[in-house]
Amino acid sequence: MATTSNTQPLTSKTFSDLGLTKKNIISVPPQCTIEDALKTMATHNVLTLPITSRAFPEKYVYILSTLDILLYIVSRQKAGSTLDLSATVESAMTMDAEMESYRVFERDYRDTIESTMLVFAQGLHRALISDALKQKPSIVLTQSDILNYIHKNVCFKQKDKNILSLACFGKTLAELGLVMTSSVKSMKESETALEGYNRMAHFKLLALPVLSGAGLVVATLSASDLRGLSRETLAFVELPVLEFLKKMNLKAENETTSSLTPADTLLDAINLLVERDVHRLWIVDSVLRPIGVVSQSDVIAAILGISVPKN
Repeated sequence: MATTSNTQPLTSKTFSDLGLTKKNIISVPPQCTIEDALKTMATHNVLTLPITSRAFPEKYVYILSTLDILLYIVSRQKAGSTLDLSATVESAMTMDAEMESYRVFERDYRDTIESTMLVFAQGLHRALISDALKQKPSIVLTQSDILNYIHKNVCFKQKDKNILSLACFGKTLAELGLVMTSSVKSMKESETALEGYNRMAHFKLLALPVLSGAGLVVATLSASDLRGLSRETLAFVELPVLEFLKKMNLKAENETTSSLTPADTLLDAINLLVERDVHRLWIVDSVLRPIGVVSQSDVIAAILGISVPKN
């Protein structure tokens, strides 16, 4: 008997099977200013912006991310240059071929999601999904879309037994090796936001837990917090991190309270990532000291059975 779409293994589903309903791609031309790009990210609540080609406006040549903006801000500050948000988005591109921004991973709606899940597990955050038959609009698929599908359509509605029976869902974060053997990279609440962003740029991280004097997680500083930064608010990055978050009207507590313990399961992590709409969860001990982090990449890797090295 043929396998139905509701019972086929997750990785053999096509992008069309996921039934995604997403807005059309929000993109900007290469002559767009960094300030306008940040405003666009904030307005549309996105973390990336495809940049169109100068010669072929319908083609996307790279994808600007908040990490690119972060690296640009930090590099200009370290060089002693005046930070100019009126510069074009091309100025924010690092020219580092290893950066995700230069790797536009593209798939068709009729392809299965397996290869995309594999690169997501290895750290890629997004893929461009297009339609060779031009019947559907192109969309940017993210790691969040995959987890939302599992959470909403598999775990709670369709009850796909092939998926729910996966042993990984019942494994604890400790069993999955997500508790770190070395200290979690973090920042102190007494440090400025810029100091935190310098640390993130050095290690190419997208977020840091903000720790109190006692070493407890009190907030999260993320590259996504740069969205909406303008010439008027640029000076805020020199403020202590908690004051910066407050000035930028950011709800840092959303990720602060989004934490798990080593005894929580992978399914607990999926539920919390989706329900809190966050991209990572700090793993904390009994007194809220960070001892690990579980990202969306980690979750997808665990589903695929791929070992994720932790420092």
